Amino acid sequence: MASTRPPSTHLSKSRIMSGLQCEKRLWLEVYRPERKPELTPAQKRVFASGTAVGEEARERFPGGVLVSAPYWDLPGAVRETATLMARQETPHLYEAAFEADGTHVRVDVLSRAEHNRWRLTEVKSTTSVKEEHLTDTAIQWEVAERAGISVSACVLMHLNGDCRYPDLSDLFTQEEITGPAAPVRAEVPGIISRMHEVVAQAREPGVPIGTHCTSPYECPFKAYCWQGVPEHSVFTIPGMKKETRDALVSAGIISAAELAGVAASPVPLSEKQEAYVQMVATGEPRINRKAIADLLEGLQFPLYFLDFETCADAIPRFDGLGPWRNYPFQYSLHVMRSDGTLEHREHLHQGPDDPRPGVAAALCRDIGPEGQLVAYNAPFEIGVIRALAGLVPERAPELLAMADRFFDLLVVFRQHYAHPGFLGSNSIKNVLPVIVPELSYGRLAVSNGDDAQAEWARAVALPDGMEKTFIFDALREYCKLDTLAMVRIYEELRKL
Repeated sequence: MASTRPPSTHLSKSRIMSGLQCEKRLWLEVYRPERKPELTPAQKRVFASGTAVGEEARERFPGGVLVSAPYWDLPGAVRETATLMARQETPHLYEAAFEADGTHVRVDVLSRAEHNRWRLTEVKSTTSVKEEHLTDTAIQWEVAERAGISVSACVLMHLNGDCRYPDLSDLFTQEEITGPAAPVRAEVPGIISRMHEVVAQAREPGVPIGTHCTSPYECPFKAYCWQGVPEHSVFTIPGMKKETRDALVSAGIISAAELAGVAASPVPLSEKQEAYVQMVATGEPRINRKAIADLLEGLQFPLYFLDFETCADAIPRFDGLGPWRNYPFQYSLHVMRSDGTLEHREHLHQGPDDPRPGVAAALCRDIGPEGQLVAYNAPFEIGVIRALAGLVPERAPELLAMADRFFDLLVVFRQHYAHPGFLGSNSIKNVLPVIVPELSYGRLAVSNGDDAQAEWARAVALPDGMEKTFIFDALREYCKLDTLAMVRIYEELRKL
């Protein structure tokens, strides 16, 4: 028999933060959580990284005790917190729980200070303090004080971008944010009151879509709320400020085509934006065939179509790397000769050790001294290769020579080829379906770079077996399509 128990309208810090982004999001989280899509591999990895950073941060507060009651047992967590706080020999509490007026928080680290006061430390896996962190901390501060806890200071503990493995002694930076958080805290009582009103509503709030749907984080209900948004919308107009997009939505204008031929546009459009709007209205692409032909004619064979997959760890684990610093673990390479013959080469690191020396060696094996390298957004590939040259000095001359031989295929679409089907973006994921519709990422088990790095990081930690093999095969297929896509786009451009 299905449960008829109503959903809990108790507010947590995360629910309040959701409501500040969008009140409709908060309401849906309470009453329609099934409308959230499943977490992607990349999203799961972000959460896992946050957990790992939190656990690592506790090591900087020795002698602390973890409040072990699970998140769903709020009363138990609050009681356990009170018991631990009463023990004078406990200097720190991890995940301390407080509840007041139907609102609860869990504090990453609560440290005993003088005169029965406490220091509140919020841990983040970013490398800087962000605006939303002040709000996040202010909510905890307010609820803790309401629960009878005297807070002496609030601290934001985040990753130090200057830290380099293997020395992790300076992995974290602590910034006292009591002052900046104080004016935010003054607004929290009103915020909490408003959020209780939202979750008390019987009906879904009628909040219009806007740039808040993706800021500061992409809302998990975006697909649900954007069902009626046209393919060509004000959100696909390139280079438009978020305030301008929101002003258009407020004026009832969502379709980009609505702005075409308007005598007095409700917002000013740049020349580039006006050209995009007119292109959408006519449906006709704008292609400078001569400029494209001149660019491609100058390329020197053989052509090496190259794409890297990279990973980044919150807590660095390889020499010279800092928090969230990219390192390559895979590449795909299609080699095209002057007669049009094509050969595919690839490299995928399959162990938990540092993949960079192996990538560097494979590149020097697979790429000859003549011809040009072709990439889509070449500065990224160039940066990877130059970083490899710094790590592997014996291969530096070969690698640095490669870095000077790149042609950026993205330049063609930024400067000489616009199409309404690109939906305002020159990403290869947007360009490919228009230029080469028979190729698609949709059928792949891994279909984007964020999921690729998450799946690789998971696979190298797995024991040998079918799951590990499946992931590696999926990674090869995905990366191979990236370079095949460039080859096919290049071939279609040559036909213009």
